[in-house]
Amino acid sequence: MAVRREFNQVGTAPHNHDFIELVVVVAGSALHRVGRSCHRLGPGGVFVINRRRSHAYEETDGLHIANILIREDFFERLHPSIGALPGYHTLFSIGAHSAKASVFESRTHLDEGTLAKVMTYLDAMEAESLRPEAGGGALAEAWLMLIIGAVSRCQPSRQAVATPAATSLGRLLSWLEKDCAKAISIADMAKVAAMSERTLLRRFRQATGQSPLGYLNGLRLRKARRLLENSGRASLTNDDVASRCGFENGNYLARRFRAQFGHAPQAWARIQGRGTG
Repeated sequence: MAVRREFNQVGTAPHNHDFIELVVVVAGSALHRVGRSCHRLGPGGVFVINRRRSHAYEETDGLHIANILIREDFFERLHPSIGALPGYHTLFSIGAHSAKASVFESRTHLDEGTLAKVMTYLDAMEAESLRPEAGGGALAEAWLMLIIGAVSRCQPSRQAVATPAATSLGRLLSWLEKDCAKAISIADMAKVAAMSERTLLRRFRQATGQSPLGYLNGLRLRKARRLLENSGRASLTNDDVASRCGFENGNYLARRFRAQFGHAPQAWARIQGRGTG
């Protein structure tokens, strides 16, 4: 991860990056163009540009922005409770793979106090990132988690924007994060998202690049991986892990786990140095 501050940012041509960009508007104004969508930026604005999403700044006026550049795999290491925060998925997940930015557009606005707090966290994160030899990398990640938590908890205001599709799917993803081990059907998901099943299937794939059940299986696999990594010397069978993570049985878990992570569950636990016996 890295921090880049742009003081008096000039207009830019459309461009993209190979990382996720969390942008905080500190001062000034500009038009921000993402695909066919365009909106006005002002102090306290926060938005996320996913990797390879083209965007541009236009009509800049004293624009001061703080860019936090984040590798995609960082989000896989976040504790699942982060994904249950209001606003997390609306900002960080929805639209990651969608070409229809206007359908899933989401941004938020920090009040003056929250903006000051986020900038304090950002200063500390930047300082720690420059001290990798003294454990700064891990501490920089801790400060970044505080930033993500602060912007995800931010309550909507009249300056905040999230389309109905983004809000509904964000609510659904937060629910799935908390309850992925339960038996969940497409009908259950459609009810939480307040959509018909047909609309859910279409919009979910547009927003995430996956089917709803494919996404749910990914959550369950990551839950199984965390369980194995944190099991210490406890002996967990595949059936034990499957029952805790929402899979039908241990054999099905083992097949999906190997396909996703390249190792059988028990082998993965041993590789992590926390053998399950």
